[in-house]
Amino acid sequence: MAGPPLDKNRYLQALAGLMDYDLAVTVTIDGQTAPHEGYGAAAAWVRRRVMDALKRASRQLCGTRWYQEGKARPRAVGFVEHPQSNGHAHLAVKLPAGVAPNDFEEALAVAWERVAPGGTVDVQVYRSSGWLWYASKEWRCRRGAPDELDDALIVFA
Repeated sequence: MAGPPLDKNRYLQALAGLMDYDLAVTVTIDGQTAPHEGYGAAAAWVRRRVMDALKRASRQLCGTRWYQEGKARPRAVGFVEHPQSNGHAHLAVKLPAGVAPNDFEEALAVAWERVAPGGTVDVQVYRSSGWLWYASKEWRCRRGAPDELDDALIVFA
């Protein structure tokens, strides 16, 4: 039996309070569309590319053992939007000590070009939790199966 429906606003409040984010990032998949029918499958396709780029950037910035527990590495939460048309994702990113925003931006741009050729990366200073409300606008407003909504959520921890 399924539990109560997800209170998306409370969930976002928890994400916003999780860490003091440093960067607000938007990545686009220009000229590409997800080769899957259905919102959930298309969102998962975009999410996989975002996760792959974050892993590549983390490896470049933090070394080959970036994934080990306790290792300082970038952390991010975000949301996929419009995966079936102009797919893009918005992320709030927390950088580890010693990693400069410009270094992260450069590493992510190189990684993103590999996983989404022709796509763009826009990195700004994270100013407030309003960014997560903006980033999640489609996720908050979309009505769909829980697994479909899960496919649009990005957690890189």
